[in-house]
Amino acid sequence: MVLNNFTNMTTFSRALLLLGLLAGAFAPLAANADYSKCTKKIKSMGYFITDVDNDWDQPYDKFDAVKNGKVYNIWVDKNTCEIKQVILDNENRRWND
Repeated sequence: MVLNNFTNMTTFSRALLLLGLLAGAFAPLAANADYSKCTKKIKSMGYFITDVDNDWDQPYDKFDAVKNGKVYNIWVDKNTCEIKQVILDNENRRWND
């Protein structure tokens, strides 16, 4: 009886380990959400993206980006990747101060 319980626990532990490994393997796919196509456009304009606020129910994504040592807030249309607004972040004027 004790040996049977041990075998069941070992099988259960292996199943959990396998699930954990699979979740870890597919985690990078979750990081590439729907804004990934828009990051290329922002990077091509010379910005270094530091953060993305993606509101799933809103039409825009907000990017925090750095260019020439200054921090900007950039709002981008999720569907067209059209940049709607670029504002200098006055609270973080210099990135490397």
